[in-house]
Amino acid sequence: RPSRLAKMAASAVAALGMQRVEPSMESEAVPKVRQPVILDREELQRRVREALQKTPYNVKDYYKEDGVWPFIAKHPLFENITLCVIAINAVWMGVDTDYNRSSTLLGAQPLFQFMEHAFCTFFSFEWVVRFMSFQHKTRGLRDRWFVFDTLLVMLMVAETWVMTIVMMISGDRGSSPMSNAAILRLFRLLRLSRLIRMLRSLPELMILIKGMMSAMRSVGFVMCLLLLIMYVFAIAMTVLASGTAAGERFFRSVLESMYTLLVYGVFVDSQTTMFDSLGQDSVPCLIIFFVFTLLSAFTVLNMLIGVLCEVVQAVAAAEREDMQINFVDQKLKAIIHELDRNNDGWVDRDEFLKILKQPPAVRALEEVGVDPVGALDFADFIFDRATAQASGNKKKDGTDEPAALNFEDFMQLVLHLRNTNSATVKDLVDLRKFVRHAIQTCEEHLVRGHPGPGEKREKPKFSLRPEVSVPLNR
Repeated sequence: RPSRLAKMAASAVAALGMQRVEPSMESEAVPKVRQPVILDREELQRRVREALQKTPYNVKDYYKEDGVWPFIAKHPLFENITLCVIAINAVWMGVDTDYNRSSTLLGAQPLFQFMEHAFCTFFSFEWVVRFMSFQHKTRGLRDRWFVFDTLLVMLMVAETWVMTIVMMISGDRGSSPMSNAAILRLFRLLRLSRLIRMLRSLPELMILIKGMMSAMRSVGFVMCLLLLIMYVFAIAMTVLASGTAAGERFFRSVLESMYTLLVYGVFVDSQTTMFDSLGQDSVPCLIIFFVFTLLSAFTVLNMLIGVLCEVVQAVAAAEREDMQINFVDQKLKAIIHELDRNNDGWVDRDEFLKILKQPPAVRALEEVGVDPVGALDFADFIFDRATAQASGNKKKDGTDEPAALNFEDFMQLVLHLRNTNSATVKDLVDLRKFVRHAIQTCEEHLVRGHPGPGEKREKPKFSLRPEVSVPLNR
């Protein structure tokens, strides 16, 4: 009977335990975190640091190492010439729209024909250069810019050369073989999309565009607030202005009232006319319209300007930090490649000290806020064997003497040495791990000892660990 009761008690406890676990699991469900309406500067900078941990995409990494085509594609002169041609093409499209009255290329003047053939030839040559530079040709289908340029070149070749050949064969030089040539002229507007490629060489424009994209959610909420205010005041104006001359002219329905409030109240267009008309017909409507103007034009829109300025400022700080870190990354990568003794791609203490002796590396570190003189004091800490074991940084062969870091971990540690960084909980946890590992290593050395030939040392009576403070030989 006692064994039977014990089994019953154990089953009851297990059942109660299962019942307690199920609601606890439900109660521990992680609630969904809502994205903040306005992203602050620290949040954007945190996202930039997370993005830097990932390898940035660069189409040139998939080009061939040697050859004429990749040499041309990777050369900065070719990139600058391409950007200039894109800008000239955009300007020429405006000239062609104003002065070229012909619907076909054959009917146009010789100057317009020459320019069209010149642009088509250059962009076709650029496409061939980039296509031939790929190590694997199928990789071009994964590059969005290359696919987009392929579509633009195909449309340009079809319009400039294919249609011209078809018209010459058919003998019809006055009209387009297409039913509506205006559609083809509209396709030329797609060429202006090449101007987006120029943004990569103009960081200031990229900052503005990214700022607007980041502020879209905030602007949307501000617009919803403005729309709600307009709807409420439109109903009030429609009811109060009913039967008056201003009501018959501006506030006949809720939709017309919202349109009137938008034009005269939000955009502040010809408010004198509105104030005079409402003042003659209805003083309460004049007061309500004045209050709406204060809320919309002077409060909500100014708040929107403040939101945009804050977001653009935060994005500008994050982009500036991103550019500085990328610059340092490229500089140090080139210097490490030159100073790497064994060409293994890892950085040890001696190579780090040689890096700090290079003036370009020192200037690059100063630009991101790293003190090169102070970095010398951290060399022993960064490349200490205990640090390598605690952080898991070992060489490819699994050894950790001398301690070495790969380039990604090395850059992350260097960026942690910036003067603008704040101490976080993660830094304290890392410090705790390092100190604990250092104490453990010291204790192991003391316990084992280093006896010489024919000499045997005794173990210490006490351990350095607080939790093992009793004598070891009791």
